[in-house]
Amino acid sequence: MTTIRIQVSARAVDFTAETNIPETLVTKSEDIRPGLIATANKVLRAYQLPEIDNTPPTETTPGTLALADVAAERTRQNEKWGEQNHPDGTGPREFPLAAMGGESVFDAQELAAQATRTTDHRAANRMLTWKDILLEEVFEALAESDPVSLRTELIQVAAVAAQWAEAIDRRNNQGDAA
Repeated sequence: MTTIRIQVSARAVDFTAETNIPETLVTKSEDIRPGLIATANKVLRAYQLPEIDNTPPTETTPGTLALADVAAERTRQNEKWGEQNHPDGTGPREFPLAAMGGESVFDAQELAAQATRTTDHRAANRMLTWKDILLEEVFEALAESDPVSLRTELIQVAAVAAQWAEAIDRRNNQGDAA
């Protein structure tokens, strides 16, 4: 039996769909996707919610491959560790680099400000890298103590990381075309 959760906007519909495919054979969501999508759409119709688009994603859809890999990694993390609930450990007066075993004289707020200055400088001089952008977002997140602002920054971290992975995919695809 395969259980999936479908979230549509702020509403969620939970349901269970049975398949005759043994779990050991299901290695990708595509293996059972059509049957689950059909079942999900029946449930969504019953709740008068928008149905799932059954059009397979294409490589030209922004983020498709990278975000699918992120979702798969999250599934692996949940299977390995279960639900995790840790303190955030963030805030403007935290010392994130000290957590790596060294003594840090820079608090999170100072690191975020320096990362922003570095990113701005490197962008102005056409030397900007994905590393610069990601570190700026990470340090901005580490400097947040407000949960709403922290969440916003973490979404930005995830978006930059996904975009970086997409850029790597594009480079790899360009190499395949050559």
